[in-house]
Amino acid sequence: MTTIAWRVLHIAVGVFAARASTFFGDGRVPADATMFDPRHQPERLPGTAAGGVALLESSYRWWRDGVAGLSEEELLKPLGPRGAFFAEEPMAMLVLHLNRETFHHGGEIGTLRDLYRAKWGRAAG
Repeated sequence: MTTIAWRVLHIAVGVFAARASTFFGDGRVPADATMFDPRHQPERLPGTAAGGVALLESSYRWWRDGVAGLSEEELLKPLGPRGAFFAEEPMAMLVLHLNRETFHHGGEIGTLRDLYRAKWGRAAG
């Protein structure tokens, strides 16, 4: 069984940070690395809930700001080699997929928090 922490970090790292690094990179990963290259992941992962939430917030902002800066043409353009086996798919499809991933795992976080509260009588922190 996975935890709330795993799901928060999955969204922060696997959904937002890796994709933001791939398509809106900060220069630390070579431009020819695919979106599945582990070098797109943060060098260190947080060890606290507050650190995990902070990473989720910053990763989301990085991705959101990058997408918001795209033109319609860029949204419709295929991802190319950095998209690996999704190379022929447009950026808009990746945006849609990442939304679904976030909804899916975010819903799981909410469910686990509800179960925790039902058993122990307080919200998970």
